[in-house]
Amino acid sequence: MKKKISVGLFFLCSACSNAESAKEVQATYVPSGTYNGYSCKELALEADRIILSTPQLSAAVDEKYRKDKGAELVTWILFWPAAFAMEGNADEVRQLANAKGRLEAIEVKMKLKKC
Repeated sequence: MKKKISVGLFFLCSACSNAESAKEVQATYVPSGTYNGYSCKELALEADRIILSTPQLSAAVDEKYRKDKGAELVTWILFWPAAFAMEGNADEVRQLANAKGRLEAIEVKMKLKKC
């Protein structure tokens, strides 16, 4: 019985935070037309710049995710009503999703230009 209650509490706690890990983040749509004036070389440079920044963005998302999940557990144990006000990692997720979307748009534009 205690095991069932513990498992139930675990799933209840894990379901309340809106924080996402980096691997769960989906790319936002960025139109490839954003890069209409770019040459193949400029597209490649922009893609490289985004690729180089993505690991830091992913690390920031995951770090905030871990902190949020830890704080959520403590909040549930000590003061459960506050668990519903957890802020999550929406800013970091938005930045990573935008970077992924821009990279996809650049890849589409490079294919269209046959770079």
